[in-house]
Amino acid sequence: MKQILTTILLLLSQLLSPGQNNATGTLFQTNSKTRLFYVDFKNSQAHVYEIGRYLDKAGTGNSIKSVDTLIQQSNEIYIGKHSKIIEENKKFYLVKEFNKTKNFRIELVKDVEMANNNLNNAYYLDNYFKMSDELNKTYPLNHHSFRNGFYTWKELDNREEDYLMFREFARKRLKKIKDSISNLQDNCVSKTNYIIQNIKAFEYNTLKDSLVKLPAEFSSVSYYYSSVINEVAKQRPEYFFRLAEDFPKNRSLIFMAVEDNKEVVNGLSAVEGHNEIKKEFFKDRRFGKSMPYGIIGTYAVIGGLLAWLILSQK
Repeated sequence: MKQILTTILLLLSQLLSPGQNNATGTLFQTNSKTRLFYVDFKNSQAHVYEIGRYLDKAGTGNSIKSVDTLIQQSNEIYIGKHSKIIEENKKFYLVKEFNKTKNFRIELVKDVEMANNNLNNAYYLDNYFKMSDELNKTYPLNHHSFRNGFYTWKELDNREEDYLMFREFARKRLKKIKDSISNLQDNCVSKTNYIIQNIKAFEYNTLKDSLVKLPAEFSSVSYYYSSVINEVAKQRPEYFFRLAEDFPKNRSLIFMAVEDNKEVVNGLSAVEGHNEIKKEFFKDRRFGKSMPYGIIGTYAVIGGLLAWLILSQK
């Protein structure tokens, strides 16, 4: 057994091409047309990366579906929790347990830059989407699109860097992006809370000046502006139509922000004056002209959360 193991390790050493980086070990990959695995041999361990795919209208990309760490054994070459590597006739095979056991021939990576690109793309997208999900949970009044991950990946000029070195770069870059977004959202949360908490005491001009400091966006993007407008309709209905008059470009957004509540709508109906804008508002609600916007906004959020997926090939 020791002689066989020595022979195999010698073969690994001989297969190592000048283009491979010794710092990351010896990188192999499967030659299967349906499943892609990378195997990185280093010292007495081997790391197996199973690659999946993202499909979305914004783009496609890779995902690391699973990682298995294999340890060099005395009775097997390498063995891990979900896979092992065996040698037959001086050829190496990755053995995976699915519905049934499958053997995948692995060979030394010939195009190291492409392999690094695939692994880096998977690592970047996986962690960008995770970051996006965390941001949306932390800031429920804002929707950060995971699709920016596809766009920002294309901006990188080190996509083919050694994949272990790239991970440190990606962690720092994503932290910088997350910190920047968090600072902006913390500011929006603070302003929104301040306005809502003081809305009953505000003079109209104070409210108006405070409102312009919030992003005027539909709820599919952010809900800070709409949250304030809805509170205006509930607590200061006399200001609602003045805002709609003073911000004609935001009129659809202002009308949409009002919740479907009979008491709130009756309060707006009781406001004196503003006949033209009141007529427009109630016509909009009566004929459901704002409904398409609401549907689009709702599905945009749902789509943003659910549109991406990983293809699993069995």
